[in-house]
Amino acid sequence: MDILIATKKGKVIRADIDTFPILGRATQGVRGIKLEGEDEVADIAFADEEDTLLIAVTNKGKLIRTRLDSIKQQERGGSGCILGKLLAGDEIKNIEVTCPNW
Repeated sequence: MDILIATKKGKVIRADIDTFPILGRATQGVRGIKLEGEDEVADIAFADEEDTLLIAVTNKGKLIRTRLDSIKQQERGGSGCILGKLLAGDEIKNIEVTCPNW
């Protein structure tokens, strides 16, 4: 199973969930994605083998639909790849992974 972490400025990283160690409550956690400047994590999603699409929506209502296999798996803590071109003032608000039945 993969975890996808998307940032407000349109970057996304895909990593194997097993690369994230199970930690105790008193720990600080591990880095999932390297953020640049004022960027922040917007949302996360989980993908199984049968999932084929990643859908993102922005604060201005723009929908970005991309094939999941176009997002290469990386090591956790990387900088990710660009999900899509965002216009000025656009921010990713939500992502969803799906397997359409068409």
